[in-house]
Amino acid sequence: MRRVAILPALGALLLLDPRGSHAAGPWEAQAADPDAASLDTLLQAKWAAMKTALRNGNIAEAVSFIVERRRADYETAFRLVAGSLSNVDAVLTTIELVAVRNNSATYEMRRADDGAVMSFQVRFTIDRDGVWRLEVF
Repeated sequence: MRRVAILPALGALLLLDPRGSHAAGPWEAQAADPDAASLDTLLQAKWAAMKTALRNGNIAEAVSFIVERRRADYETAFRLVAGSLSNVDAVLTTIELVAVRNNSATYEMRRADDGAVMSFQVRFTIDRDGVWRLEVF
């Protein structure tokens, strides 16, 4: 079925099917081939939003930023540490873009553990619905 996208205003997206029916959003519109800086901005915002949800104890919202096939695993892990989620920034620190390849963006997250600086990989990928989400961290 062919769908038409109309941008009635900056930041607004209206999808129409051939009969003219529409579905309200929110929809996430992404360029087919975004540049690395634009993609980094998008993914940094998703990382921050997931951490905010965790800090607020909203596990359901936090796992919405994770690919569907891994959500149950991360939800279980988050529930196990639910009492310390308000300190999430001590464990999930800032991330720095390392590489963008195909449908994947790899970041590095560093933090100090017992005085030693540790490096962890954080990876985003395009989920089944076409939305960038966290795959592993």
